[in-house]
Amino acid sequence: MNTTGLRTRENPLSHYLLDGYQKIEGWLMEGARDITLALADLQKDFLVQGPILEIGVWKARYLCLLSFVPSEAQRVIGVDPMVGMANKDAHKAELFRNIEMYARRPDLVTINEERSEHVDPQALLEQAGGRFQFISVDGSHLRDHVLHDLTIAEATLAEGGIVAMDDIANPIAPGVWEAFIRYGMKDDAALMPIINAGNKLFLTQRAHAHAYRTALLERCQSGRVGRVGQRIVDHRTMMNRIQQPMCLFGQEVLVFPGQ
Repeated sequence: MNTTGLRTRENPLSHYLLDGYQKIEGWLMEGARDITLALADLQKDFLVQGPILEIGVWKARYLCLLSFVPSEAQRVIGVDPMVGMANKDAHKAELFRNIEMYARRPDLVTINEERSEHVDPQALLEQAGGRFQFISVDGSHLRDHVLHDLTIAEATLAEGGIVAMDDIANPIAPGVWEAFIRYGMKDDAALMPIINAGNKLFLTQRAHAHAYRTALLERCQSGRVGRVGQRIVDHRTMMNRIQQPMCLFGQEVLVFPGQ
């Protein structure tokens, strides 16, 4: 298949959603996918567009989606040491092939082959040319590594930006949840939850969390987030009816009760 021709004829986001999302190996669930796009749309009103960062890229299933988050194409930085695979060369070839076929602008994607604990946040900002509009934290799932990656996110996120924490409720990755609990208990924790959807917890700065939740809930209630949005509304209604609202660190958290 001549994928170059396909990319020029079709809407690139549709090409990713209809083809790439199905074919790229990874663990991006429907709820997280749809909420990412809904939050991206809200960001048009919340902040000036900027670059994208993903810590832990694997085969770029989420990275390709994140390339469509800004209103216009921006730099996309991936950080991944590329360890743990049987054939590193084959893995890298597949990764870059996926980026070439499905990212919004493959020429704007850069993969830093290094461990995130060796990353200098200021160097990331210089490489990207500005603070990040959206950051995915999906690297090592060990507690101390996740805490470190959250400090990178804090230091490099644009005002009103979004952080997506992967595997927040994965029973085989308890270090992620422990890291967020320890992080959220700090008096100076800057990032607070908006919504838990699929396998991701979406965060923003404390000052913006309520506004994002309110705007996202309105979109869900109006039917603009489809099936995922309706299930979020139904779950919230049920929990409030039994007087058990979903809260974390004193903040309401919207929940998509599914994958």
